[in-house]
Amino acid sequence: LVGNIAQNVAKVEEGMLGVRHDVEHVSKNISIFTLLPYAQGASWAPANMCQADTRQPILNEIMDWIGKFQASGSAQVFCLTGVPGAGKTTIAHSAAKFFAEINQLGSAFFFSRDDAERAPKLFSTMACDLASKFPQYRASLSQAIEEDIGLASAGLIRHFHGLTLPFC
Repeated sequence: LVGNIAQNVAKVEEGMLGVRHDVEHVSKNISIFTLLPYAQGASWAPANMCQADTRQPILNEIMDWIGKFQASGSAQVFCLTGVPGAGKTTIAHSAAKFFAEINQLGSAFFFSRDDAERAPKLFSTMACDLASKFPQYRASLSQAIEEDIGLASAGLIRHFHGLTLPFC
């Protein structure tokens, strides 16, 4: 009976070491990402979306384009153009919400002429968003920052080359 208890205690201790290692690893990953600048308020917002049942033709065109992109697997850019005030940002917020709801939005970043501090945080914000959704990317990004801690506080161009480009 004492032998069984000792074996069970050893198994529990071994399991706890594994849990401790996992917690330390997650904690390290989280602390690394707190070093990256994040543009608060740059994501999509319900207040900036289209009114219900409006802009359906362009929203449908965007959904069709995404479907074709997924089928082809090739990199593409959808260019939404129009005069100032035509509703491009509103359409983009609505599309972002749609894809967020079906868990297909990696990141959404909206520039603001009222917030000059936002633009330089583009790639670090996208990296944080993607890392929160994709564990493999999170691990690779964490390793890249561990290997070059200065990358976390670097500028826009270096963020692109260190946080984005290597993972494309």
